[in-house]
Amino acid sequence: MGTTVSLHATEDFWRDEKNLDEYLALKLRAGSTSTVLGAGASMGFNLPSWGDLVKRIRESSGAEKPIQAITLEQESDRLFVQKFGRDRALFAKAVRSALYEVVNNNPKFLLSSDLLQAVAAFLTSSLKGSGGAVVNFNFDDILENYLKLLGFVVRSETKMPAWLTSADMLVLHPHGLLPMNSEVGMTNIIFTTTDYTNVIGRPDAWNRTMQEIWSKTFPVFIGLSGDDMRLMSLLDEVKAIHPATIDGSIFWGVRPTVRSEDSYVTEKWKNNGIAPRYVGSYDEIPLWLLSICQRSAAK
Repeated sequence: MGTTVSLHATEDFWRDEKNLDEYLALKLRAGSTSTVLGAGASMGFNLPSWGDLVKRIRESSGAEKPIQAITLEQESDRLFVQKFGRDRALFAKAVRSALYEVVNNNPKFLLSSDLLQAVAAFLTSSLKGSGGAVVNFNFDDILENYLKLLGFVVRSETKMPAWLTSADMLVLHPHGLLPMNSEVGMTNIIFTTTDYTNVIGRPDAWNRTMQEIWSKTFPVFIGLSGDDMRLMSLLDEVKAIHPATIDGSIFWGVRPTVRSEDSYVTEKWKNNGIAPRYVGSYDEIPLWLLSICQRSAAK
């Protein structure tokens, strides 16, 4: 008697956008999705790119532009040491000021982002399972403010382990939080090379929490390039234990991207079990998310 091979074990299945979208819609309907946000998502929420953020901090602190080419993490390290004397609280305040330089909590501003509205729609389409849990690798709480504007009870979590809550949604900030409306609630942030080195591969409560969420859901990764070594290390660990992998599927999550992306980056995500969902441009991600919500509602 032959062995049955799962349709999900073939890349041809996932290459068909209709199959992928239908699968994601079913998981959303079942409350078996989660959402992971990176720097690209914050840019879609009308916040600065990482490069622009570092530039603003450099200029506001009076630092000189590096003569030699260095990474953003390395420049952040240099600013942290040379301009802020390793004072984490002072550095976090400077990052917060640069982050929200042209941002305000006016509802019109929050409503100006198509991506923010689409992510919120995706999250609110399913509150039965882990759909209400978001892992946000950014420092901002723009999403929380928008969800509160819609009337949801939202909790930002900056420490793990944490108490269970009756909030409608949890937004987890493993890299720290810099609230938009007040310095109250500010935490230390993971921003420099040293910071990232200190968290990679360590079996801390944050890593366990993210692993638990992702190993029970079909995550959607938005605005992440794959440069975060902590994240990529976790993906490799989750892939080995995820029920989709055990059932024979080659993918256990999805990441919207464009076909012009460097093939090395795409393959890195695929090797960790994350399927690419190609869109015409990054501006089309909101419409794609809304189409998944519509498919899910029709089930």
